[in-house]
Amino acid sequence: MKLSVYFVGMLIVHKAMPQYPQHGLLLTDWFHVHYDTMNIHSAFDRHVGSGDLQSGYDSREFHVDGSELASFTYVSSLIGGRGRWPEHLSYPLAEYQLVGDAENHFRLVCGASEYSYEVLADAHSITLIALDGHDIQPVSVDSFIINPGETMDFRLVPDQNMDEQSDRYWLRARTLGAWRGFTEEKQKWNVTHEVKAILAYDNKTQTDPTSSERRCLSDQRCRVFNCPFAFYPPERNHTCLPVTSARSAYMPGWLDAEYGLNDYVTEEYFLNIGFVVGSSINAVKFVPPRALLRSGQFDGDRHVKQCPAESVCQRNGCLCTHIKRLPYNKTIQVLNSSPAVPLARQGCHVMWGAE
Repeated sequence: MKLSVYFVGMLIVHKAMPQYPQHGLLLTDWFHVHYDTMNIHSAFDRHVGSGDLQSGYDSREFHVDGSELASFTYVSSLIGGRGRWPEHLSYPLAEYQLVGDAENHFRLVCGASEYSYEVLADAHSITLIALDGHDIQPVSVDSFIINPGETMDFRLVPDQNMDEQSDRYWLRARTLGAWRGFTEEKQKWNVTHEVKAILAYDNKTQTDPTSSERRCLSDQRCRVFNCPFAFYPPERNHTCLPVTSARSAYMPGWLDAEYGLNDYVTEEYFLNIGFVVGSSINAVKFVPPRALLRSGQFDGDRHVKQCPAESVCQRNGCLCTHIKRLPYNKTIQVLNSSPAVPLARQGCHVMWGAE
């Protein structure tokens, strides 16, 4: 699928032929305009566009903890390249055929450019089995949150009280908006947007399900994995499971046995992504070099705008050619976070770590 200025899709390599039904899912937001148009109109770019495709603080959506949800105004979303816009029109949706007496596995890629989603399936619980291609010990939840660039593998487990008369169910993905507007007077709870696909145990193609999602009760709370905030408001009856609650499926010593790694030293880098001086990393907005650079050609080169000390950029922000020098033959661990100061409350969303 073509998204903004890049393509999103799947390349799955199996060690052996899978013994169970598998489905690939691609979840994206869709703004109905070309990336060039979004770039030209962006109020946050260097040329400072009109900003008419973006939401101001009086209409922007926010998470339950008060941090900003996204800058571009929501239009629509797609699962498997299909959705409905306007939502009341009955365009055909993506449909996934399930096998009733087998484990049905899904691999979900979030190719969105702006929005994160909560994913759930009517009359099914979800068992997560892999994060970003890494196997984990199974985690049973009612829903999970997936952010742009993340992948999650899961299997669907039918509820014991599933309606035996129904063979079609909704798979739902919804944005995380809790209120709209910057001031307390303008808060409106639950401004989520939803896209659906169909889970089918029958062959009634393109017949909409009549299922409903599970109600979350005070004595039967819904478990949500990968929350980017600590907790939901009490009235939502949700229990958050952070991504740090997941555990690798591999035992200690597996890396050494598989790759010969033992007591290796990791170099760690923290990259804080924000908008201190426009889109920036560690309060530095990148200024491209004016010519191609060769190795060792960074310091003092006339084609590079040199950066001052990090402490200077942290105070005021910088516009320079931001370069991180990585040591040779070392394992590099990168932690990306998105700090914010919403409604005078400090927040920080850890997005993902990579090596």
